[in-house]
Amino acid sequence: MTYPTISPEVKSDQQPAIHSEAGAFFDTATVARFLSCTPRTVTRLCALGHLPAFRLGAGRTSWRISEADLMAFITRHGPPDLPA
Repeated sequence: MTYPTISPEVKSDQQPAIHSEAGAFFDTATVARFLSCTPRTVTRLCALGHLPAFRLGAGRTSWRISEADLMAFITRHGPPDLPA
């Protein structure tokens, strides 16, 4: 099963980045848009260890999630329910 590639939000005059390389990382807001939840929910998933992620320095609140870890999470828990 193939899932769509995530592209962070970009300005209207820029092309969205295509993330097919293994090194793509996303912030909680981008992951939240893809999972149809809030950034706070993504933060909780990361803090509880359900969604592998790392913080950007000691004591920081910013999390980064790799595309591979996000796809593994979706494979385990199913894709988000999207409105018809």
